[in-house]
Amino acid sequence: MVSVVWWFQLRSYRDLNTAKFVVINKIEADNLPITPFSDEWAQLKKDPVPKLRDRYAELGFVERFVPIVFLLVNAALAVSVWL
Repeated sequence: MVSVVWWFQLRSYRDLNTAKFVVINKIEADNLPITPFSDEWAQLKKDPVPKLRDRYAELGFVERFVPIVFLLVNAALAVSVWL
């Protein structure tokens, strides 16, 4: 249950972060002569991390993966105890 709640909490934070960056990117586009946040994201998407993966792995993806691993480990432990 902890892993499921953890995953939903991370999903909520991801939605909040997405909304914040929509606002930040709009402010950049409409009011600023430079766009550091938009430029940073474009750079991360453009340059792959060598030897690890073919593109930048968003923290949201990594964070969502960890609770799933914990859920699977806990489920395996529960099954092994019951058998």
